[in-house]
Amino acid sequence: MRIAFSYAGKIAGLGQSYIVNKTVMASVIIKSLYQLFARDFNVDLAEKAKEAVKIKSINEFELAHGLLARLLKRLGLTYYLSNISYDNKVAKRVKPCDIFHAFASQSTKSILQAKKLGARVIADNPNTHPENIRNILAEEYRIWKVPYLAYSKIAVGRRVRALEAADIILVLSKLSFQSFIDRGYSKEKLRRVPYGVDTELFRPRVRNDDKFRVLFVGQICLRKGFQYLLEAWRMLKLKNVELVLAGNINPDALYALCKYERKIDFKILGPFYRMEDIAKVYNQVSVAVFPSIEEGFGMVVTEALASGIPVVVSENVGAKDLINDGENGFIVPIRDAKAIKDSIAYLYEDEKKRKDMSRKARVKAESQTWQRYQDKLIGIYRELGQ
Repeated sequence: MRIAFSYAGKIAGLGQSYIVNKTVMASVIIKSLYQLFARDFNVDLAEKAKEAVKIKSINEFELAHGLLARLLKRLGLTYYLSNISYDNKVAKRVKPCDIFHAFASQSTKSILQAKKLGARVIADNPNTHPENIRNILAEEYRIWKVPYLAYSKIAVGRRVRALEAADIILVLSKLSFQSFIDRGYSKEKLRRVPYGVDTELFRPRVRNDDKFRVLFVGQICLRKGFQYLLEAWRMLKLKNVELVLAGNINPDALYALCKYERKIDFKILGPFYRMEDIAKVYNQVSVAVFPSIEEGFGMVVTEALASGIPVVVSENVGAKDLINDGENGFIVPIRDAKAIKDSIAYLYEDEKKRKDMSRKARVKAESQTWQRYQDKLIGIYRELGQ
């Protein structure tokens, strides 16, 4: 079996890069990695492919400054433009293969070219359907008076064409699965393969203090719903507590941060550069809150659960599949600061219940291994490669 794999970013690192490394290893395990395309990867991974090609193209973050960049951001085109040149170059380099596995948002032209060469195509789609993201973010931007377009119609249309051309679409949760069904996609075309978690790295450890600490991890942006956690914190009047936000700050977050920076106390840790550092932060908190207004899965949920941390998630977080409401966490409506406040207050006031939920959180995460994730991917490869 010959598998070509494409990702418009660095493979190995943190966040999506870390996840992609786990993904590409599925084809390595069955010794089928034929072509590897990415902006960057390490030598060890390159040696496992018959051909490994680093694709130089415009990085989204290189467009993050200056007048033109601000205009592109307003039009919702930065991510779109950062992938165009990458996609075009991969389309010219891809060879006849059995399976072409790529991300729908980055690979429209290369997917169509791979199909023309006879490949079966797997389109990875970590979020809900792109039109769903666009619609709900547009609502959120109106609420917070953000002068950007959530996603351009051009970018969404391009991603939809890639999804429609694919033989299989990978989604991560029941929420994502249903977002495609609601738009007329057949169940046969969809495969639900949730992410795993490193249960050795993320595990319960002894706390350094007894402070009740609430944690949000992820990109600090309106899509992640952190703004409703800030409002919940404003309503809470608790002693010996701390709110910690950990992650990169997106420009659209400034509209909410400016509203709350003088009304409540909270700490922003900024980005992490090692998985070990993220694990240490989880081990110093009492509860983790992930109130996204759109989240195809949310690997931070599995990391918190594995660390023995009860979680509060919104109903629009795909990883709610792992939450037994009231047992290892709470599921709350989107944009509902009061429900977030009540959940935090409950865990603050009932230490015995919180410890019981912590134990159940860890038990739930223990079955969510990366090997399980890779085994499911390998099954799909073998299904398509027959």
